[in-house]
Amino acid sequence: MIAKIIKGTSFSGVLAYILGKQEGKARILHAEGVRANAQASDIANDFALQASMRPSVKKPVCHTILSFSAEDTERLSDKVMTDLAKEYLQRMGYADTQYLIVRHLDREHPHLHICINRVNNEGKTISDSNEKYRSAKVCRELTEAKLLKWGEGKEAVKRHRLRGNDQLRYAIFDAIQAALPKCTNWQELTSELQKRGVEVQFKTKGQTEKIEGVIFSMDGVSFSGSHIDRSCSYSKLSFALEQNAKQALSLSDLPKEECFIEELSEAIEKLGEDLFDSNAPAVDVAELVFQRKLRNQANRKLKRRRL
Repeated sequence: MIAKIIKGTSFSGVLAYILGKQEGKARILHAEGVRANAQASDIANDFALQASMRPSVKKPVCHTILSFSAEDTERLSDKVMTDLAKEYLQRMGYADTQYLIVRHLDREHPHLHICINRVNNEGKTISDSNEKYRSAKVCRELTEAKLLKWGEGKEAVKRHRLRGNDQLRYAIFDAIQAALPKCTNWQELTSELQKRGVEVQFKTKGQTEKIEGVIFSMDGVSFSGSHIDRSCSYSKLSFALEQNAKQALSLSDLPKEECFIEELSEAIEKLGEDLFDSNAPAVDVAELVFQRKLRNQANRKLKRRRL
């Protein structure tokens, strides 16, 4: 279960979309404080009347989309989805306001559209502070409590069905996912993405040179990293690059296979020479190889210090 939250100014616009599907592709599951058996325009008037109690709220519309995994389709009856939506709304602080829950049947995965009034029944504004963080937490808790699968991620999206900016956004996402494992810094990542037709620019804070964000462009269309995906923000990508660099450094300190074979050959050669020397002490090949490794590691550390 995952949620997407969209703020807006027009109840009529949202309702025209969520109720405007062709027959059989959308059905109202629950209406709270508004008419259910009415035209979209009449339901919009119900919402707008209550929102007028707090005219200072510029965006009284909260359009929330709850998506579920296709693997849970058989379990997700209308009643189960309604109960999940109500619990989500209660935990998000939307229990005491108007809302309309509508199920869409135009995708392979089950999903709901909820139109919510951010002005509650008493005319007070419902806080949206940290709502994306709170929403992610609620979704995680409900998913685990109800033993649900996570909603469809970007990897499951059918790319051939995308058009326009969505198609470009996913193309950039795929390019980043392909290039990132090969890179240990932003210079390498920028170079790899350019090979895939993606340009990279950095956003700085005010007049300073401190980087606070990244912008990716393809075919003249630009997106901030976080708009592509939360994993593509400047901070998240910087952390991933740092981890790649640490891993590459730790691997470089390990003895290479070729070095080990060479060390073993030299040890065996030394052993062969000692076999013909009756006065030579017994030689442990494994011990000899181990000692040679220690000497080589010490020499490498000494060279690095000199550099």
